[in-house]
Amino acid sequence: MSATRTLNINENEIISLIPDLSGQTLTGVSGEFSGTSFFIEQDEVKWKTTVSKMPNKKVQSQDIELHSSIGAILLRKAFWTSYSGGDLQGTCTHIHLKKNGTPSNQGNVRYRSVIYLDKKPDLLFPHFIKDTSGYEGSLWLPLRYNDLEFNLYCLPENHILVFDAPNGVSFDQFQKFSGTTRVLFSYLLGISLEQHSCEMALSSDGKTVHEAWWYSGRNRIANSYTPIPSSWGHWATAKRAISIPPLMRHLDDEVLSLVWTNLLNWQDLLVPIEYLLTFHPAPVEMRGALLSVALESLTSCISEKYKSSSPKPLEDKNSWKQLRDALNNLLEQQGTALTGDSKEIFKKRINELNSPTNKAKLTLPFKQFDIEISDEDADAIATRNDFLHRGGLLEESVRKQGDSWREVYYTEMRIYTLTNRLLLAVLEYEGPVINWGETLLGGGQTKYLYQNRKSPPK
Repeated sequence: MSATRTLNINENEIISLIPDLSGQTLTGVSGEFSGTSFFIEQDEVKWKTTVSKMPNKKVQSQDIELHSSIGAILLRKAFWTSYSGGDLQGTCTHIHLKKNGTPSNQGNVRYRSVIYLDKKPDLLFPHFIKDTSGYEGSLWLPLRYNDLEFNLYCLPENHILVFDAPNGVSFDQFQKFSGTTRVLFSYLLGISLEQHSCEMALSSDGKTVHEAWWYSGRNRIANSYTPIPSSWGHWATAKRAISIPPLMRHLDDEVLSLVWTNLLNWQDLLVPIEYLLTFHPAPVEMRGALLSVALESLTSCISEKYKSSSPKPLEDKNSWKQLRDALNNLLEQQGTALTGDSKEIFKKRINELNSPTNKAKLTLPFKQFDIEISDEDADAIATRNDFLHRGGLLEESVRKQGDSWREVYYTEMRIYTLTNRLLLAVLEYEGPVINWGETLLGGGQTKYLYQNRKSPPK
């Protein structure tokens, strides 16, 4: 574990660098909006203007170029959402500002993402920021990718997270780094980092803005079911509950840098994370389907990467061939009793009889990553078909019982914990994991387990 470090910042300067378009006179440059005045809500990525007549529908999803005193502005793939009495309002995929005086060859720029939060965050990172005002707090998480160090730090009074890249990272690379960071830490911290944001191209010294992009993002509900103890209170409780190496820090930057690097290098894993981010606000029993798909998506990623195959009901090829041939011969003996279509259906199903079961496919990766699962865990995994194909875990008569939802809840949370453990193992995480499947509702003590770093399958 490295020593605690301090990042010196100037918070007022960071805030003042974000361009403000709200007070600008913005004028359309070409097309039917030429000479028309626009007003922009940059944080919400919305625009409005006044026109003499309803615009041509072809304007939908087209770029609108605007002129301002500070530079050229582009409303990318703009479309209007309402028209009333000459007032036209709309949104776009993003707003792009290229400031006046920006050199065509910007040279060695650095990129920054400012991520807006809906409220003051309750975050504690392992390292400190120190502002020029004298304010100091545990709000900095350095992240390393190979030889590059990125900085993720929080400015709680302004309700923002800042993600800074080092010099030499291209814009396309930065967008990958920034997007992956938002998804990963939304998952780990339980707060939405995918809401509106502003990305900036800065001079190499970070003092001047060349370009800026505003994105509306997605409004997600904060998730109280985090996979790891993300808050300081959860971390303190975990340390009392289980054995954690004394030198390991809360949200350890060495551990999370490895997790982050692995996710950057294996982008397919963003798919199961998306399902895990989506499940918690969904209705009970719908959540089970989303979690089952998350686990299935994750196991498919692992199977594809490591070329693994699950055990078949009949492993001996000769024995299976004899059984299949016998079944096909029996099918042929039915004569005209089966139509051509019916016979083809039976043939297909006979050929698929020796395919691995879904339970076998979903449990194999746990063996590959040396994750022990209990009989209750295996039973929870086996409910996949009920959630996906029957639309629920319980029979209709049982669902009407007042307390029946508890069985569904604990099954879902067991699947959630299993998926978290497997995903974290794949990402080479080491540290405490919250065991939601064993944590009782109604104020019961949160259960934890310690997960050692797992080696990838050979």
